[in-house]
Amino acid sequence: MADAYTAEELIRARLVAGWTATPLARLRFPNEEYIEDDVAPFASVEVIGGRDVPYIGQPGARLNRMDGVVMLHLMTPIQTGRASIAAMFRNARALLSSAIFGGVYMSGLSLGTGRPTDEDGLYHGSTASAPFFYLYHD
Repeated sequence: MADAYTAEELIRARLVAGWTATPLARLRFPNEEYIEDDVAPFASVEVIGGRDVPYIGQPGARLNRMDGVVMLHLMTPIQTGRASIAAMFRNARALLSSAIFGGVYMSGLSLGTGRPTDEDGLYHGSTASAPFFYLYHD
């Protein structure tokens, strides 16, 4: 049965299939083993589910809608400029912005939706976000 985790899997698959801004191991998802130990640009992806409600129809023949947001935390080593953040943003925008796939309907990707980030004093980052909704049958 489809649910919020299905939407997350679809978004992840789309990002993994088209990610070219960094080595694929530098595209990170929650609770995964961290493989590389060098200081290099990376993107950390969060898919946050929101309201999940019946949209139209009756039980057994109902279309449901789940709203959410994709948060991409784009990180680059400090004092290296923002070119790698721009490259990761453009790659993600090409894959997600206004895209429709597998019942997922993405809005545009906005940069700077979170506060500037530092991680252990080694990285500077920006957060990009894209609201979406996912339509599925129960």
